[in-house]
Amino acid sequence: MAGNRIQTQYITILAPLTLLQQAAEWVAICHAHGIQHVVLSPGSRPAPLTVAFARFASIKKWVISDERSAAFIALGIAKSQNSPVALLCTSGSAGLNYLPALAEAFYTGVPLLVLTADRPPEWVDQQDGQTIRQSGMFGRHVKASFDLPAAPSHPEQIWHASRLFNEALILCCDRKPGPVHLNIPFREPFYPLASEKIDFPAQPMMIKKHQGKIELEKLPETLLSSKKVLFLVAQQNRADETERSSFARLSRLGYPVITEVGSQIWHEDAIVHQDLFCKHGDPQFIDQFGPEVLVSFGEFVLSKNLKLFLRKVPGLIHIHVGKEAADVYQKLRIHLDVEVHSFLELMTKTSPSAEQIAFTQKWRSENERIAKSLGTIKSENSVFHEFSITDQIWHSIPKGSTVVLANSMPVRYANFLGNQLKQEFKIITNRGTSGIDGTNSTALGWALACPDEQVWLITGDMAFLYDKNAFWHDYPVPNLRIILINNQGGGIFRMLPEAAALPELEDYFVTRQSFKAEPIAQSFGMAYVAAHDQQELAKGITHLQNAGKQMALLEVFVSSEQSAKAFSHFKASLNPSP
Repeated sequence: MAGNRIQTQYITILAPLTLLQQAAEWVAICHAHGIQHVVLSPGSRPAPLTVAFARFASIKKWVISDERSAAFIALGIAKSQNSPVALLCTSGSAGLNYLPALAEAFYTGVPLLVLTADRPPEWVDQQDGQTIRQSGMFGRHVKASFDLPAAPSHPEQIWHASRLFNEALILCCDRKPGPVHLNIPFREPFYPLASEKIDFPAQPMMIKKHQGKIELEKLPETLLSSKKVLFLVAQQNRADETERSSFARLSRLGYPVITEVGSQIWHEDAIVHQDLFCKHGDPQFIDQFGPEVLVSFGEFVLSKNLKLFLRKVPGLIHIHVGKEAADVYQKLRIHLDVEVHSFLELMTKTSPSAEQIAFTQKWRSENERIAKSLGTIKSENSVFHEFSITDQIWHSIPKGSTVVLANSMPVRYANFLGNQLKQEFKIITNRGTSGIDGTNSTALGWALACPDEQVWLITGDMAFLYDKNAFWHDYPVPNLRIILINNQGGGIFRMLPEAAALPELEDYFVTRQSFKAEPIAQSFGMAYVAAHDQQELAKGITHLQNAGKQMALLEVFVSSEQSAKAFSHFKASLNPSP
């Protein structure tokens, strides 16, 4: 399905699109993914899509009134052409008649794109005509079922709908082919005016997927020809030494490689302070630092600043390398389902242009500027605050350890510091849902399974207290070290301008509490030590390092208010006003 050239136009919404024009985008996406036939059954609710298909000359239309027969006809066409076929019907019981053919297609691997028009979701179960529970109506006899937003009007809703069409069509033909369901609610009025013209985009929003082996000459042309390529390695559970070496070689060649704190990738040329210098609201920064092509690896991206910046870059082409891809920047165009190491080996055979090297140097210069500023955390600020505490901890963890970072501030501070290139240790984060629940248990599970590794958990009081039952068992865990930064509440809300300005901040968001961990440590047989300043912190870390065969906990007491002020002052100092 992948080719050397890719269409790059992205839908730019300046005014709300009509239903017919949105349907035109979806039909064009279908055709771009290889749909050459559509089997339609008459009905009012799918009118925008019906008209769009009818007016699209490059797709063959078949009108079959009996939906059960229509689905089997589509099955036969798909088998004969060895390519996906679209099915379209109205709302209510019409789609239920598709099920026998879909079950056959599911078990025999026949790609069918099933499009069912629906009532808006608020009218389900309200005795409205021709309305049933259509969401997931085909159960486990389709590869997946998606619900489109009803009458999308916001730009992100329109992107979402087009993205779901792409995902459905990719999945339809991926690995073992099969039926995929898109349920599409339409609001009235859904019949287009007789005089309404339709404009089919020559370059619809298109995501392509390439699987299997890839060769140098088959790399996307946009990647090879671009003068401003940026590489990003996001959170991932593991990476081997071969991958680390390949990313290092890529950097030495002259490409910028961003590595997040949980990427498991470190080398001296990596860009690690992007979270402190990316500016998503500065057009000049976006113009100078915005890449033409972004190549991403890994899974979840931690840095909100980086995500918002990349979403603002006009004309960006996002290529993801790996088993799964997400359109987190709303610019995904190519998914390379290939081995990361193989892709990197090919990239290290390329020669970056002078323009590319100059672009890389911009990123490295900003990274170096922030690195120098970070040296002032302790030397210029005598306040004992969370950011300096994290920095001190970060430089004290023994090489070869596994570090588990709790969500909210511990993982964010670590990503701001970006010092993973100075210490070689695994960094584990629960960023799938980014919740504070279960961090203690995750660290404990790792420590139990890997008794020869020293496991360090860096957490906050809310996350620690939430999951204290992780220690309610009889298993010895002598290799677990816990550093608990206790600021008596949800300190992250003081870092969020919108929340910090609310009069309800203290009682309903921060939810201050006077919890102390010493009784819990005693209950579960942990060695315990407390710290209230930098000297006690240094002694406490040494105590943990020398705790021997006993689980140990260091509780660091700090002011949330002072931490928020100190960090805000530090960030302002990075980019002083002219």
